[in-house]
Amino acid sequence: MLNKILFFFSYCTFTELNISDITIFSLNTKGFNELRQDYVTDVAPFCNILCIQEHWLLKQYLHKIDTFLPNFKGHSVSGMPDHNVLLGRPYGGCAILWQNCINHNVTKLPMDNNRACAIRVTSNDRNIIIVCVYLPTDTQTNVFDQIGIEMILADIRTLRLTYPFDDMIVAGDFNVNLNRNTPMVEFVNGHMSSDLSLSSLWQYYNVDFTYESVSVENSRSTLDHFYVSQGLMLSCYDAGVLHHVHNTSDHSTIYVKFKLSVHARHTTTAHNRSHTAWHKASHVDITNYNIDITNSLRDI
Repeated sequence: MLNKILFFFSYCTFTELNISDITIFSLNTKGFNELRQDYVTDVAPFCNILCIQEHWLLKQYLHKIDTFLPNFKGHSVSGMPDHNVLLGRPYGGCAILWQNCINHNVTKLPMDNNRACAIRVTSNDRNIIIVCVYLPTDTQTNVFDQIGIEMILADIRTLRLTYPFDDMIVAGDFNVNLNRNTPMVEFVNGHMSSDLSLSSLWQYYNVDFTYESVSVENSRSTLDHFYVSQGLMLSCYDAGVLHHVHNTSDHSTIYVKFKLSVHARHTTTAHNRSHTAWHKASHVDITNYNIDITNSLRDI
């Protein structure tokens, strides 16, 4: 898998090319401090599109996530009200980041919701709407935020009616474990299937868990999902979850890979980049570096 993913990233260094495989990652970062940024920086080169939930940024600081990766563009929303004073702990927020080389294929789509954001990717043969969502918590009772979920679903239906598309992906933290028989699970899964004609990829690809509670010992569940239209199901050839020890969020990164043809362009914008000073490295430094790289590649 690693060789294929590395190929996606290196392939974008040419001026004109066609990407035949698209990889999408999704992660609830639980904030966007330095540790979270370091992890996102590590995993971003291995995907073409990255969906992020719970970055916890106010609107005036969204540029921190939209532009912090030099090889990516971004589209994000804050989960908090539009004022300069934060009352209580930060919360919510969604973002979608994509490689510069496919920027001319991407259109930002407006949504009137602080729990979702969307883009449309134009491939050589189809238009694909990608929605990143962060749903309310499943209370596992009859009382849950049904109105909030209905508003997100209504906004997604509006996208479908407003913008021409062939396929759709809804990715993110749905806060529902499809193995549980709760009113919210039934409501979300039912509407995704009947109203939007989307199915969870975990019906076809096995994952052990995507969330591990830090407060409850041995509490693991699958709360993060890709819901995909039937046409894209036929193009999907791999999906799963990546458990990385250096990921400090309690959610793991989920991924999906499609056989899709997208015309890409290499951008010529220059960026300042740091480089390793090998001439200053000792034998011990090089040995430790090789060990770190080996362990990182084993985790992919």
